[in-house]
Amino acid sequence: MEDQGSASAAPEDQRWFWSPARQREEAETDRALRRGERGEVFRNGEEFLRSLADEAGLDVREIKRRADDRGPADA
Repeated sequence: MEDQGSASAAPEDQRWFWSPARQREEAETDRALRRGERGEVFRNGEEFLRSLADEAGLDVREIKRRADDRGPADA
């Protein structure tokens, strides 16, 4: 019988999530949520994009241009 691998093995493109470092980050996020801490909430997409642009030191038009250059998320 051919070995089909473990049923719990993560697909190659998802292995980053299961790294020890990422799992520590996930555990910290879980603890923060239990403490009632929440991330920033945005009223709309434009507000969210402005926040990203501010963090990156870019103009929001640059964020949009870069997103448009990438094409659809599933491409």
